[in-house]
Amino acid sequence: MQSDLNYDYISQVLLKVGRIMIENGAETTRTEDTMKRIAKQAGVSDLEVFSTLTGIVIGINKVDKTAVIQIYSRATNMERIVAINDLSRKFTAGKITFKELACGVDQVEKYVPDFPWWLKGISAFLISGGLMILFSHATANWGDFIPAGIIGMLGFLMSSFLHRFYEVQFISDFVASFLIGILAVVSLKLHLIVSLDGVIIGAVMPLVPGIVIMNGLRDMLSGHLLSGLLRFLEAVLTFIFIGAGLALVLRFFR
Repeated sequence: MQSDLNYDYISQVLLKVGRIMIENGAETTRTEDTMKRIAKQAGVSDLEVFSTLTGIVIGINKVDKTAVIQIYSRATNMERIVAINDLSRKFTAGKITFKELACGVDQVEKYVPDFPWWLKGISAFLISGGLMILFSHATANWGDFIPAGIIGMLGFLMSSFLHRFYEVQFISDFVASFLIGILAVVSLKLHLIVSLDGVIIGAVMPLVPGIVIMNGLRDMLSGHLLSGLLRFLEAVLTFIFIGAGLALVLRFFR
């Protein structure tokens, strides 16, 4: 591990680990800690890491090496984060070699699946219906549970589908919230629901970036002010676009 080639190899694997974690919803603190633990076990004790939501820079002072990788998209896939953490723990415990770690990281990127669409849909259905009852408990109508669940499920699946084609998440959220508003208004006019406000509130909940907000808070409390503020800004913009889609429907179609 004394040659430049080996340091280059270590750097590329570390960057791939960091990129996968950030892309799939890990907070900056966890990402940097994981990279440093892997580097230390690999024999690089003086690794410096600077990571944001859009890129990672690492430096190895011993050999004057610097490497950079850009991050173009972000989502939430805890399966991949768990898989990377598992590989990291095995490597730092000496159970696998660095080459096996690198192969495992490649496998995670290529073959670790996201949750299936049907499971995401069912989850969005239950979240939408349940939170509709919770947030409008005073005026809640249990007859609205199924319509709210269906509308929320369709809105969430629309957002997920569009996110595959648009790197900017806000466009997907705007279209999804617009669809939710249209379906809710049509359901009210057809007397399928009683509380328009309750159904809309419940249906948009799967679109709310709760993990982004929590990760932003954790980053800020850990001293990563830049990443924390960027995550909060991302969450605020998401709220704005969701609200804009709903406001457009309620203004012109209600």
